[in-house]
Amino acid sequence: MRPAPESSLNRQGVHCVLFQHWTNTAHTRFMLFEQSSPSSDMNHREAALSDYSDYSARRAHNIRD
Repeated sequence: MRPAPESSLNRQGVHCVLFQHWTNTAHTRFMLFEQSSPSSDMNHREAALSDYSDYSARRAHNIRD
């Protein structure tokens, strides 16, 4: 799995996060946006790609770099 900017990481029926950008040159850490609770605002944080190994990367077809 190699997400690109403007892609999402999805664990079907469980959770979805929005990938923002890589934070290291090895592409093992990245910044993401997520909603942790319907009553709270979005979280913006750094995460390890290995924590999302059971997620699949998805990207809209009409996104252009």
